[in-house]
Amino acid sequence: MSLMTSLSVGVSGLKTSQSAVNTTAHNLANVATDGYSRQQVLCGDTAYNKIGETYINYLQVGIGTEVSIVKQNRDVFLDKAYRLEIGRQNYYDVQSSAIGEIENLFGELEGVNFQKDLTDMWSSIEELAKEPDSIVKRTSLIETANTFMLRAQDIYDQIGIYQKSLDIQIQDAVDRINEIGQEIHSLNALIAKCEVGPEQANDYRDYRNTLLDELAEYVSISTKEDFQGVVTVNVEGTQFISPSYVMKMKTVQIDESTPMLTALWEDDYNIFNLEQRVSTEQDTDVGKLKSLLIARGSKTANYTDIPDRNDKKYYTTDDEGNSKFLGGTYALDVEKYNNTVGASVIMSVQSGFDRLVHGVVTAINDALCPNDTINNILSNMGLTTEETSIVFSKTKQVGDSEVREETEVTETGKIVRTYIDDELVDETEEDTSFTIEDVQIWDEYNSGLGMDADTTPREELFVRQSWERYSEATITVTDEEGNTYDKTVWVYNEEEVDDPYSQYTIQQLKLNQDILQNPSKIPLSGNNYKGNYGGYDVEACDRLIEIWNEDFAALNPNVYTTSTFTEFYAAFVGDIATVGSEYYGMYENQLDLVKDINNSRQEVSGVSSDEELSNMIMYQHAYNASSRYITAVDQMLEDILNKLG
Repeated sequence: MSLMTSLSVGVSGLKTSQSAVNTTAHNLANVATDGYSRQQVLCGDTAYNKIGETYINYLQVGIGTEVSIVKQNRDVFLDKAYRLEIGRQNYYDVQSSAIGEIENLFGELEGVNFQKDLTDMWSSIEELAKEPDSIVKRTSLIETANTFMLRAQDIYDQIGIYQKSLDIQIQDAVDRINEIGQEIHSLNALIAKCEVGPEQANDYRDYRNTLLDELAEYVSISTKEDFQGVVTVNVEGTQFISPSYVMKMKTVQIDESTPMLTALWEDDYNIFNLEQRVSTEQDTDVGKLKSLLIARGSKTANYTDIPDRNDKKYYTTDDEGNSKFLGGTYALDVEKYNNTVGASVIMSVQSGFDRLVHGVVTAINDALCPNDTINNILSNMGLTTEETSIVFSKTKQVGDSEVREETEVTETGKIVRTYIDDELVDETEEDTSFTIEDVQIWDEYNSGLGMDADTTPREELFVRQSWERYSEATITVTDEEGNTYDKTVWVYNEEEVDDPYSQYTIQQLKLNQDILQNPSKIPLSGNNYKGNYGGYDVEACDRLIEIWNEDFAALNPNVYTTSTFTEFYAAFVGDIATVGSEYYGMYENQLDLVKDINNSRQEVSGVSSDEELSNMIMYQHAYNASSRYITAVDQMLEDILNKLG
């Protein structure tokens, strides 16, 4: 029994050493394999033979050694830290890339930055104000205005093209996430099958860990492994991979108003809460997919997406007729802006840029074609009216149909009727507080005329593609001598938040073709009311000059200081540069952090050829020692048998 036990000890030593040599060779063969984890043979005692006992213990003899496990050398805590930080690195990589694209558009498009177009616009107005009757100066202003508008539209369109291109990246990310999920699910089954016995599926585990590392680049994940070796994966708190299924993602169109895509779970639930504040402390700044969705935003933004404290919708009139600011409503809109438009690199730039261009365009138009309330204008002209209602309409072409909006303003509010090809399709009471006293009309008393004054009043420089600036209406007036007659007034078609076609946005702008073809139609000549008919309108020229020296808006609702156009643009591009620097700095910090964590992981799981060669020599010596041991035992057995024979 003793000799047979000794022989078993030697044989087990051979087997264990051979296994260790094979594992070491496997490590050496994968020195340069990405994602490979160094494997290590752990040995233990086999069963013992009982040869007797005493009153205090058993007398046992060991029969050798065995391989307990071939384990991977990995640190689960470092893996968790790496996957969190690589996700954060990818989040800021997307943000930094997006802001870099935008910086290029404003600074390098066609080799000229937009600042020059803004400056040229001011210079042309300044020169025209010196010689309002000069056709040369008028032509120069028109050409500069056209360049300004086309350049703004080009930049805005390029931002839109880049915004839409992110949909391709979003689709690719969703497809890859689903592929990774399916592969991990398949590997779970293979690992569980392989590890039914004593074998460890280490190579499968390495591949699975590599996939988990890649998945962490796209989304925030958490993992848990059960006793069978099956890993369950949660994405943003929702189970993505379970032992029995994969909850796949899909992309769908956000809504009918935009072709942009959003990512949902296959059961139509949201993956991300995109209105949640992005914060490193709360780990909400993790993952490439989320960053793509946030950077792109949910639509093409314009100036209406920025809450304006001066907007009349934030004011109401109390019982005593005093104006009251609706601070709570405004605060809610600011919070919504910060969580949506303000959080999106692209939408915040689109809305800010459109606010600037809208401000320039409407200020110039209002200087050339001023508006005021009916009562104020009639008072200046020595007229009065008893009218309590007014009806006007505007028409636009939508496809093959003609859409006409007829607005009736009465003492009780505003009623809008919509006709399609003269058929009434909708009637809405929009604003019960809006009366005829609030209606804005063309201020013919203070407005200049074109050089051919009889045929060219009310000419704005920039026009909307769909809506005319004014709609014609008729009211009954009484002059100072008591004479009553019907008078034509021109009602200003105001911009409406819910109707993009009514807005002076970059997308809706075009230059007035009448003025483009005939510069003499710019309304800077005098009118009959001011006694300067035949000369030029000094007040109109002054208004054009003043708009460049007056503050028109703040950069966004979080900035309280208002700026001139030039100051606004400087602050605008400065803000882009600041945000870009912050994002790039965070990305660079994450690169260093991820590199440090990965280096720590490699210290645990990486293969060192020198160390493995040393182990190889050690295991070969162990193998040789076991072989010599067996030879010695064999000789002992031979001597015993010979003596017994």
